[in-house]
Amino acid sequence: MTVLRIPCPKCRKSLQLPDRRYLGKRGKCAACGHSFVLQEPEPVIELQPVPEPDADPTDIFAAWSPAATALSDADAPAESSTMLAAIRRQRARRRNAAIGAGSVTALLIVGVFIFLRSHVPTSAGPGTPAQRAASSPANGSTAMAIDSNPVSASVLESNARLVAGVRPTEGAPIDLTMMPSGVNLVIHLHPAQLWSDAPALAELRATLTPPVTEWITQQLAETCRRPPEQIDEALIGILLGPTGSTPEVASVVRLKQPAKLSDLVEEFRGEALRPDGSLRLYRGESHAYLIKDERTIAICPAGLAEDIAEWADEPNDNTTDGLLQLLGASDRERLFTIAFEVDDVRRHEEWLLPEAARPALRPLLELLGEDCETACWSVHLGDELHSELSFRTRLAGADKVVSPGRLAETLSDRMTRGPQQLQAAVASLDPRHDGARKLIGRLPAMVEAARQSTVVTIGERQARFTTLLPAKAAPNLALAAVLTADESRRAGSGSRPAPTVAAESPALPKTVAERLKVTVDAEFRRTPLGDALAYLCNEIDARLEIDGDALKDAGYTQNMPQTFNLGKVPADVALSRIVSQYDGDGKDELQMVVVVDEPSQTLHVMTRKFADQQNLTPLALPPAPE
Repeated sequence: MTVLRIPCPKCRKSLQLPDRRYLGKRGKCAACGHSFVLQEPEPVIELQPVPEPDADPTDIFAAWSPAATALSDADAPAESSTMLAAIRRQRARRRNAAIGAGSVTALLIVGVFIFLRSHVPTSAGPGTPAQRAASSPANGSTAMAIDSNPVSASVLESNARLVAGVRPTEGAPIDLTMMPSGVNLVIHLHPAQLWSDAPALAELRATLTPPVTEWITQQLAETCRRPPEQIDEALIGILLGPTGSTPEVASVVRLKQPAKLSDLVEEFRGEALRPDGSLRLYRGESHAYLIKDERTIAICPAGLAEDIAEWADEPNDNTTDGLLQLLGASDRERLFTIAFEVDDVRRHEEWLLPEAARPALRPLLELLGEDCETACWSVHLGDELHSELSFRTRLAGADKVVSPGRLAETLSDRMTRGPQQLQAAVASLDPRHDGARKLIGRLPAMVEAARQSTVVTIGERQARFTTLLPAKAAPNLALAAVLTADESRRAGSGSRPAPTVAAESPALPKTVAERLKVTVDAEFRRTPLGDALAYLCNEIDARLEIDGDALKDAGYTQNMPQTFNLGKVPADVALSRIVSQYDGDGKDELQMVVVVDEPSQTLHVMTRKFADQQNLTPLALPPAPE
């Protein structure tokens, strides 16, 4: 006779019923005393193929080691670690209460590899991953049980202890020392570690394929001026300005081996900005360089030299509160970390992503919806693949403020649909090689296995998802992603969205005065005055003329930083907010003003003194908001 197990809705302990006759009656939990109606648990949704009921979902990764197959044509099954087994035992006891959101970890890994793959040409000739995969058998499958029930306080407390027990590193937080102000996308990685001879990392590089690793090497050489093998730690900060502006990139490089200071000074030569020797700060034609010591060099655009000098010895806190919070909880010893402001990344999607990568990564941003303000993802590959995702809830500009717990439930609900959506996508592909077909076909199962190996914890304004998988998950996901990306492009439509008809932009009013009533997104973070004004003029299709002599006479510069967020407001309100700051300390003649020339559709920025000298009438702007 089958024994039914009914979980207590309060403590999640299971009550055993000898048969179904007791369903619908009221029972009492022997563990906590809670009284409730006995109801049969809802059946799980299963995706094919379905294995034996006691199959371990993480076995999908251990069933076949594609990188080992590619390198030696031999299977290399991997056993789960003690910590992973502990997670599975914990989850088995609270299966109906867990937030199943781990699929986003696998989707992020897949998305990143597809992003990397989109930068390099692919081939289908001998020796490709697809053919190497086809040369060996693949087997194994996993259950695809889906659950998305809300998480309880007791589970969260248990999860917090569990997450603390599986931390792979105990490093200091990532900070923005020697970084310019206004960074809103941060990438931190250990290239030399990724390029090491450690078996798990060498296997991961093999699955990426040479074209991808060569592209990464080229990018590091351009940004950090060194090959990956020589870089112990790289911090890359990107300043994503307002819409229409060109982002700027800065980096802080810590070398694996110390170099001679004299050699570094010779290599990064330029105008010495500190002749007194207080800082080794040099400015070249396009970049500035701060040589901190024998192993540490900061590189930034030439115009930001003084900014990084200001923060040479302490973390720069001139960034968003969200980044400061999430980076404060990060760990600089992790292999890879990325943190960003969600809206800023959305605005600069075309600059950040090549066209071929957007269909793969855009859904990941859409997953975050309008409730996430800042996101941070760290990955570490050691004995296990450890992933940690943190999301900060939105307050400013939110239609409805949600709690971290509610955010976790919302994201979980979206993520549980990921494996099924991915299964539908790969079903439309027709790989030519049997091995590739099997691995691509198991990609949804891999994503679901990650989902089932995730726990959630809640903090101040943030929800954190921690996933622990066997080390073999990384190369399996990597090769599956590479094969899927190649196959999608071969098919011509597998990874591309359906064509859409672009909506025509509404026609702007004829006069500049009327265009100043057009709504713009007025958010600036340490944006230079000239750039902020140029952005506003670009939004209303007007020319900009800044009277440099007038600003110099009043002691103003075009580099004066603008930091405020008004949301969506008329352009003249944003303009008023900018110029009202410069009132000449009570001297009317030194007030900054704007003069409109309608015939040339130009905004002239100057001071009242220079406007009076030319008999020009300043534009009457609305009161400046706080």
